[in-house]
Amino acid sequence: GKHVFKQRTVEELLDTAVMILVDGSGSMCGDKYAHAAKAATLLNSTLEELQIECAIHSFTDGYRCKQFEHKNFDTTINTEDLIDTFASASEEMGSNADGDNILYSAGLLLERREQKKILVVLSDGQPAASSGSGDIYGWTKRVIREIEEDGEIEIYGIGLLDSTVEELYSNNAVIEDAASLEECLIKLLQEHVLV
Repeated sequence: GKHVFKQRTVEELLDTAVMILVDGSGSMCGDKYAHAAKAATLLNSTLEELQIECAIHSFTDGYRCKQFEHKNFDTTINTEDLIDTFASASEEMGSNADGDNILYSAGLLLERREQKKILVVLSDGQPAASSGSGDIYGWTKRVIREIEEDGEIEIYGIGLLDSTVEELYSNNAVIEDAASLEECLIKLLQEHVLV
C-alpha cells in the first residue's frame, strides 16, 4: 500500500537509486532462484510505481565473471520479460564470485547522480569461484567492508536459507524459507529506502 510512503517527499524519493544483485550460481537452482526472480519482479514494479530508479542484475562465473543485466537504470521492463531474462540466465548457473560482482555493481551505482545509493545482494552461501584460486571469502569481506566504510553506498546482504551474510555484511537479514523473500525485501525497502 502507498500509505506507508506518505511521509517522504517526492523529491527525496526520486533521489534514490536501488540496485538488486542476485546470486545466480548453481546452488541457487530451483526454489531459491524462482523466489529471487519473483522478489525482483515485485521490487521492480513497486519501485517503478514510486518512480525510483532501479537496476536488477544477477551473477555467476564459469572461469570468468558473468553479470546479467535483467534491468538497467533508466529503462523499464514488464514482469513477463523480466521473468524471461531470469530464465535465460539460469541456463548458465556456475560458481559465484561475490566480491568481484559487488565491486562491479558498486562502480555502476557510484556513477549515478542520485544522492542515496542502495545495493541489495541476495545470496545463498559462501562466495566461490570456478578458478578456485585465492581467498575469495576474504576478498568478498574486504570489498563489502570498504563499501561500508566509504559510506557512499548502503549495502545490504540477504541470505537465502544461509547465514553467511551475517559474517560478511553489517546490514543483513537471513530468511529460512525462500517464500519469505518478497516480504523481506519490501520490509527492507520500507525501513531503508522510504524513511
